[in-house]
Amino acid sequence: MKRYLNLLLLFFVFFGKAQELKISCNKNPAITGEQILIQYTIEGKADEFQPPNFNGLRILSGPNPSTQSSISIINGKRESSKTTTYSFYIKAINEGVFTISPASVKINDKKILSQSYKLEIVKAKQRDKQESNKLKDNLFIKVDVSKRNIVVGEQIMVTYKLFTRLDLQNTELKTLPELNGFWSKDLETSSRFKREIINGKAYNTATIKKTVLTAQKSGELIIDPMQIKCSIRIENRTNNRDPFANFFGGSFSIQEEIIKSSPITINVTALPDEPMNFKGIVGNMNITSEIDKNTINTNDALTYKVQITGTGNIELIKPLDIVFPDDFEIYDPKISERIFEGGRKRSVKTFEYLIIPRYEGKYKISPVNLNVYNPR
Repeated sequence: MKRYLNLLLLFFVFFGKAQELKISCNKNPAITGEQILIQYTIEGKADEFQPPNFNGLRILSGPNPSTQSSISIINGKRESSKTTTYSFYIKAINEGVFTISPASVKINDKKILSQSYKLEIVKAKQRDKQESNKLKDNLFIKVDVSKRNIVVGEQIMVTYKLFTRLDLQNTELKTLPELNGFWSKDLETSSRFKREIINGKAYNTATIKKTVLTAQKSGELIIDPMQIKCSIRIENRTNNRDPFANFFGGSFSIQEEIIKSSPITINVTALPDEPMNFKGIVGNMNITSEIDKNTINTNDALTYKVQITGTGNIELIKPLDIVFPDDFEIYDPKISERIFEGGRKRSVKTFEYLIIPRYEGKYKISPVNLNVYNPR
């Protein structure tokens, strides 16, 4: 029985690793006239590669096959692996979205196909050479604000993105916006660069900071500039004839520049006709309450839960004014919340009260009220 079990496990391990012919592209979107690298990669030794149809894209070179072998030792056992890659260098003459058909290879007499691939080509914009060499055109911070006219308590999303066409060796955050008049919450961001085409020019972009701001007062509130210190790697053309300088990295120098974003003005309007018990909660929300038991013995505990769901500054809601019967012993609420994008996406905040009735009888917990201003 043990022998059959081992064979069965080997069967699942062997067939669990399905081989895949993966396609990758170094530029997407790309600009007309640029050279683009397309690669097809598969684990193992492959043959009989059938290239795709590039449909309107000019092939400069390829397929160029290459193999890479690696050896590893795991738990004292020596294991080797091999990867096969087929590379194409292509060029786009016209703008548009081009569909590259699937390619195929054979491994162990089995034909394996890749996925089809869509490549976007945009038109290059002709600019004066002197203008394209300006630092401000090749390295800058762009601030995107979701809304510039809001009411007190309303939320906005502020996103800071770094755009560069230069070789950056390092970046250092120098100054953060003070954000006076706002309650702020930073969201997680990925610092990885990605490629974007703007006005026919290719940039590497990265999101530096993403923050949800909640206005705490009315008036013209200023989002201060952010400053970043950038170390730019620059080629020293005068050293190009010196082979030793090139070998030891002496053909490059580092230029440091401090760049900053533009200040942003947010117009904040006071809320109209605030009721007496208004706590400054703004958004689109619902409130529910429930109790885990309707019948209990004296001195037994029960749980009363109030839940608020919706969008807005839900994170700023404090325990509500709830009128409990005098014969109840009430403990401070347990507060839990699931806040998404600082409340800009549907979020939940819950208050759970532990209650102990000390005397028998019928009791009523009054309704819970929450005044919310909906800017819509």
